[in-house]
Amino acid sequence: MSKHRPRGSFVRSFTVVRAGQQAPALYPVSYLRRSTSLIAAGLAGLMAVSACSPDAQDPEDSPTPSSAVLMPENPGDEAERVEPEDYDGAQGVTDEWNDLDAEYMTMMIAHHAQAMEMTGLVPDRADSEQLKTFAERMHLAQKGEIGYMADWLEERELPVPQEARDVAEGRTPSHEDHGHGHDHAMMSGMLSTEEMTALRQSEGEEFDMLFLEGMITHHEGALEMSEGVQAEGYDLAVQELAGHVHSDQTAEISRLGQLLDEL
Repeated sequence: MSKHRPRGSFVRSFTVVRAGQQAPALYPVSYLRRSTSLIAAGLAGLMAVSACSPDAQDPEDSPTPSSAVLMPENPGDEAERVEPEDYDGAQGVTDEWNDLDAEYMTMMIAHHAQAMEMTGLVPDRADSEQLKTFAERMHLAQKGEIGYMADWLEERELPVPQEARDVAEGRTPSHEDHGHGHDHAMMSGMLSTEEMTALRQSEGEEFDMLFLEGMITHHEGALEMSEGVQAEGYDLAVQELAGHVHSDQTAEISRLGQLLDEL
């Protein structure tokens, strides 16, 4: 998989895959900076006008607008005129998916797996009872999301990371046990091998501090990954999951910070 890059530095290319087509290899993609909500609103207006006409057609019979569409790159930017024959459709309103959708679901399995490995250490090493309770909730939530992402990949005949199979079989995933292609150190927010070793070898208040600091960083990486696919992805299910991950982990970062302040 591709190395993590800072925001705004991705290569401007992506591939859309329609239902029934063979999946391509996964490629890193760019932030296209297209405003999905503005595009969808423009389409809704065009459809409403068309519906009022005596000659109105079913939307499925008119896949492109009948007149030019104004599409801004970013909020506040001057809108670009796009003619009907050049219009590619709005993101998130079809059953299509692109490379970033697939990359997000694949890489987030590995990302969640490390979080599960971290929370799996809490019962035997943590000092704080509040941390133990909170870590158990995080563990169960990320386990469920890994299963959902694995199902999404399987339905599209894409490779499923071994970590998902470990979780499905009741094992706590550990990326050090697998020789797969993910470069975990390059994924945003992932703890290094040295950091994970230090966490495993600590206990009590020292463990609590290392865990909380590490999990905050880990969650911040998940937010960045989710924002990326929300900006560029096509698949509605991926968009919904990314929004859920972003919302939940934003709240969890706040709680983790509170627990860290209490040490």
